[in-house]
Amino acid sequence: DSHQKLRETYTKLQDHRKVLEHSLKIIEISKSLYGEICPETAYSYFQIAEIHMKNRDYPQAIKYFSKALGIYKLLLREDRCEFSVDGINLKLRECQQKMEYTLRTLDT
Repeated sequence: DSHQKLRETYTKLQDHRKVLEHSLKIIEISKSLYGEICPETAYSYFQIAEIHMKNRDYPQAIKYFSKALGIYKLLLREDRCEFSVDGINLKLRECQQKMEYTLRTLDT
């Protein structure tokens, strides 16, 4: 709970390094308590992906959006999901498009 509050605070302050730090800690704690398939783990992966996307690290963003999406899909089947899978799919496509654009730009 304290890591969640710290993550929220650092998100508001836009301190991405600290948001990453606390998101990774939340994942570690959530996995040890509930396993990989839990809402907090998925949301933490989503937060990490958002930061990587803002930093234009598209491969890492895609990696973490994909992890979040996979967990949310499983949670949907278990009726434990409060998050929009469609929203993550849109973010994932946007990230892939930005990465492709960046790669094309580098080729010219």
